[in-house]
Amino acid sequence: MTGAMLSLADEQGRYRIELGGVMGEPGLALYDVNGKNRVWLCVGEEGPRLVLHDEKGQERALLGVAEEGPRLLLRDEKGKAIWSAP
Repeated sequence: MTGAMLSLADEQGRYRIELGGVMGEPGLALYDVNGKNRVWLCVGEEGPRLVLHDEKGQERALLGVAEEGPRLLLRDEKGKAIWSAP
């Protein structure tokens, strides 16, 4: 445990889960076997968000709920938005 962050490692000593605050937002990060962040779940000022990253660390999907309602955004491998609602 380091400061306001709880980190859990696998049997090889690789960090796989982090629970704590990042940039003022409480959240949960899940990492793959290569140490890449693949899932980020947080609650910020605008509401809760779930962000999914590909194997290169690129954000590919975002689901969030803000004051104006829910939002879903999908991105291609270059980060370009390819679908969103609303």
